[in-house]
Amino acid sequence: MIHFLCHYFDESIGPFRNLSDLEQEEAERVLNEIRVKGKGFASKRSSDYLSIRRKLELKARELFILKGGKPSRMYPHYMTVGKCPWLLEWFEHGKELHIPFSDFDPDTISFT
Repeated sequence: MIHFLCHYFDESIGPFRNLSDLEQEEAERVLNEIRVKGKGFASKRSSDYLSIRRKLELKARELFILKGGKPSRMYPHYMTVGKCPWLLEWFEHGKELHIPFSDFDPDTISFT
C-alpha cells in the first residue's frame, strides 16, 4: 500500500514553487522564460495556459469548499499518490519529494 504523496519539481528552482502564486504579469514573464529555453514540459504550454489554469484551480477550490474542505492555500500544490517517474521528464533537472500521508491535515487536501 502507498503511504506517501510525491511532489515533482525542478531542482534548480526548488519544491513547492507555483506559477499561480505569482501576480498574472509575473507568472506570464516566468512562463515566457521557460518557453524561450524550450526545455521541459512547461515550455510547450499554450498562450492561454495561465488563464485556463487559474479558472480551473478556482473552480476546484470552490467545489472542495462546498464538500467541506478547508484549503489552507489559494492555489494548490500538485502531487501524485505514490511515484510517477515520467513526471521527472517535465523538468530540466527533475527531482522527486516524498511526503507521508500522516503529514497532511485531511481537511486541507483533495484529490482530482
